[in-house]
Amino acid sequence: MCTTVIVGRLASTTGRVILGHNEDSGGRCMHQQFWVPGGSHSAGEFVEGEPGRARVPQAPVTLGTYWSNMLAPAPGSSFDQGMANDAGVVMCSNSGGDSYDGHLSDEEVGLFEGGIGFLLRRCVMERAHTAREAVEIAGELISKYGYWSPARNYSFADAQEAWVLNVVKGKHFVAHRVPDDKVVLISNYLAVRVVDFSDTENVIASPDLIDYAVKKGRFSPAAGSYYHEFDFSVAYQPDEIRLDPNKSIRMRTGWQYITGEVFDDPNHYPEMVEPAHKMSVEDVKAVLRLTAEETYQTQAGPTPSTRVRKTSLAPIRANPGWQISPMIRFIRCSGAARRLRIRTPMCLGSRWPAKFRRATNGRPSRTPAASISACPLTCSTSMKITAGSFTVRSAKS
Repeated sequence: MCTTVIVGRLASTTGRVILGHNEDSGGRCMHQQFWVPGGSHSAGEFVEGEPGRARVPQAPVTLGTYWSNMLAPAPGSSFDQGMANDAGVVMCSNSGGDSYDGHLSDEEVGLFEGGIGFLLRRCVMERAHTAREAVEIAGELISKYGYWSPARNYSFADAQEAWVLNVVKGKHFVAHRVPDDKVVLISNYLAVRVVDFSDTENVIASPDLIDYAVKKGRFSPAAGSYYHEFDFSVAYQPDEIRLDPNKSIRMRTGWQYITGEVFDDPNHYPEMVEPAHKMSVEDVKAVLRLTAEETYQTQAGPTPSTRVRKTSLAPIRANPGWQISPMIRFIRCSGAARRLRIRTPMCLGSRWPAKFRRATNGRPSRTPAASISACPLTCSTSMKITAGSFTVRSAKS
């Protein structure tokens, strides 16, 4: 499960977009960090994701990308990575649950060469210089190859604007720009609801999105309102996904914190709101750290004391630089701008191990757990990526 908060620049105390995201996971997981430098590539190069899926021609020039990856011991996951590139674009994603087309075969939904999954985020973030360009690149990839996973929310942001992209299995997608004065809250169902498809400056979608829903009997437009009453989430996803308490409870508690109001209809939570006051990074952290009484029972244990969350925050700057607040404290490291891997335990139930192993630029060492805060959520990390080095600094927030 995961939650995302997007704050438009005019709703933000920073004057920039704020993108916040957490992964709310129990059990034992490994959270990996990678820095992959950009570069030039030869004609004929391809990038590959999952076995048996499409190979995508590599771009002639790619941007450097910092990305995080949470892998279970097996078989791992293609869809939980957060990424940032050295053009100042960041992304995160939330599962969208299931979709009406999620059970159809690859052939029935028209996937080309098996479609793409993980490669969508990789290719976008290696190429996009703005959030809008990220959505445009994603749309081109989905239209050509198709998407093989049932449903997914993607959030892309730069310093000035943010976009939410929803995609379901096949070649159907919709993206809308987050208004500058609004806040968006996303859990684990398709977040895009009613949008104006004639507003091409703020909405990008597959051309047959509505026609396909009409053909399948999932949408019956009233006369004169073809573009203005279409609800993407309702047309492409069963109601039970939105009604799932594990999803709806995060929306209820989050919106209550942001607005002071209680919304009690899980099928009609707001898609976005104008907050009562401008939101800061600390406000977004607070939303992502909310714990409702109903969710105390997790894989980590039956009491609130074992409830843990990894939280990533990105107040986005125009130059390459991000601030991220992870679940545990990172350890300062720097080195040449090349592939960098830092291994850290993300969630280990109700207690930390005596020691954990990390590897920085291939130089392994052991660090006592005492160097990790006893209260993971009180730590913050700032990261700066430059042409010659990658540095992670840690401090109490």
